[in-house]
Amino acid sequence: MNKKALFVIDRFGSGGAQTQLALLVKGFVERGWNVSVVTYYPNDFLRHRVHLEKVRVIELPGRGPLGVHVIRKLSALLRQEHWAMAVAYLPGPSVYLSIARVIARYRGVVAVGERSSFGDSKVSPRDRITRLAFNFADFVVANSESHAGRLREEFPRLSRKVECIRNAVDVEWFTPAADAPDGGQILCVGRVVRGKNIDGLIHALERLRDRGVTGFRVKWVGRVHDTGYKAECDDLLSQTGLAECWQWVGECEDVRSLYQGASVLALPSLREGFPNVVCEALSCGLPCAISDVGDAAWLTDRGRIGVLFDPNDPSSIAQGLERLLAQPEASMTRMRRDARVFAEREFSIGRLAEQYLALLSRRVGCASAS
Repeated sequence: MNKKALFVIDRFGSGGAQTQLALLVKGFVERGWNVSVVTYYPNDFLRHRVHLEKVRVIELPGRGPLGVHVIRKLSALLRQEHWAMAVAYLPGPSVYLSIARVIARYRGVVAVGERSSFGDSKVSPRDRITRLAFNFADFVVANSESHAGRLREEFPRLSRKVECIRNAVDVEWFTPAADAPDGGQILCVGRVVRGKNIDGLIHALERLRDRGVTGFRVKWVGRVHDTGYKAECDDLLSQTGLAECWQWVGECEDVRSLYQGASVLALPSLREGFPNVVCEALSCGLPCAISDVGDAAWLTDRGRIGVLFDPNDPSSIAQGLERLLAQPEASMTRMRRDARVFAEREFSIGRLAEQYLALLSRRVGCASAS
């Protein structure tokens, strides 16, 4: 079997899917694979995470109507070169690769990555139409058991193709600080959008202060996608008197030092699949207070390295944060150590790459048997 793989993503942006694809590329390169990456929107934010000296990056200028340009170019690539495996992340790239596979009559293995979660919401007509194309893929890879189960339930025709491969972290880069962080620093990492429930967190902090817990500081790291919502949050911070303890950091390439300097990671999202930020925080030995959605119970190792709360209830968020902030130093030291051990065991790049290569071996083995 040749060791050539093609990866497809919209851009090298700062999103979780882009981060995971970069890590998967790194895992394949480290195993001696010849890797090419296709993108079609300009963005260099994460290019430094891909070993560019060992990876061919193919930039397709302009997406065109309905992605026709991308599909046409992908089809040509699949016909021209003998890729053993092609992988796409995110709905758009996954649809384009699935359709291009049919046009090119590509006989290699196609895996499309599901990087989100439906949560408790109904599946939209658009989501259903999108996943019709996934019938042309060999595997539909979810990054959480909760979403994999929902996919099997909502899309019976895809059920045999659905696999769960959880996210990875560069555990050699995201490492704990040498010294324990100063107390009271709450770190939040995520886009500034309504679904991240920032207003819910602010109401929770108000309750936390009213319960006599003081001295905390909050840093929110992430790009502003909804300026109107940020303005609402700024007004709420002023009304509650919490503006002085809150800092908008914006997009940050090196978030590692922020993880290392924090006491607690807070993730109050209303919906999450398998959040990269929690994996990175745990790898830095940072205990987490997170919404009880998706695979959150697994991520906190059933309470050993974090706490869960109801994101729809500010009092529950406040109680979760208080539980961690009030921990004795000996307990926090143990929790930080256990978080790092958990991350090393569960989130290695090698584990991620080997699980994808196992899909390839299964598909090739089935083809050989038939």
